[in-house]
Amino acid sequence: MDKELVIQEDIFNEQGVLILSKGTRVDHNRHLLKKLKCYGIDIQELINIQKNNLYRDEWGKIVIPTHNIGEKYEVFYEKYYATIPLIQDIIYKKKAERWYIHLNTYINTLPWYYSHSMNVAIIAALIAKQCKYTEEEIQEIVLGAFFHDIGMMLIPNNLHYENRNTFSQEEHVIFEKHCELGVGVIQNIKFPEVSKNIILQHHECLDGSGYPHKLRGEKMIEQSKIVAVADCFEYQTYSDKRNKLEDILEYMRSQSNKYEIKYVEYLAYLFEC
Repeated sequence: MDKELVIQEDIFNEQGVLILSKGTRVDHNRHLLKKLKCYGIDIQELINIQKNNLYRDEWGKIVIPTHNIGEKYEVFYEKYYATIPLIQDIIYKKKAERWYIHLNTYINTLPWYYSHSMNVAIIAALIAKQCKYTEEEIQEIVLGAFFHDIGMMLIPNNLHYENRNTFSQEEHVIFEKHCELGVGVIQNIKFPEVSKNIILQHHECLDGSGYPHKLRGEKMIEQSKIVAVADCFEYQTYSDKRNKLEDILEYMRSQSNKYEIKYVEYLAYLFEC
């Protein structure tokens, strides 16, 4: 493997979904390599994709085929793709907002987390739409979901991509600070309170086993529960243990003590599962 393989520009799939963002170091991210297998891509092909124009569309963007992702993922991506303009309006057309200054920092500092956060924001928006949230409420959910991991900018780089199951107790303590650190980043600027709470609570669990404050379900806002489900699902797509969509949804359904099951079912509905 090329130890210095860094993605030179954004790579999309045919539905317009961001698969890899510019600046991502592939050698640091075994979970990402796992996910790329869904597209039939290995390291050598990834290198070739960046070197030639075979996969470029008429606008010059790199677009990879999605014939290997499966029919149910294709159903989902139709809905996903239709939601992208909404996310663009909420995130990228708000240059007058003071929080916008953190966007480029987020993209340049944490390219993989940027891709992950974009996916989480879109999934959360899709769930929120099914729950009949208003347009303004969906905007608050999207903002919180997009910036939910912004606190990772202040966490040591060596903890960004390591398997969390291998963390020492001290490393766990440091890693779990990213929720509160994230709120600190946007604390003194105009930012919706709901969105701040999402950043703070997205790792809390219904049974009180989450972090940073071990809140139980009744103390969490509903919007945080939605983003927690979206975050868990997106992260599980990188799992070495669960290769199929059905396996991921089965796992999440088994975690009803941690995640609000109705939002898991709304998610499953998006895949017609």
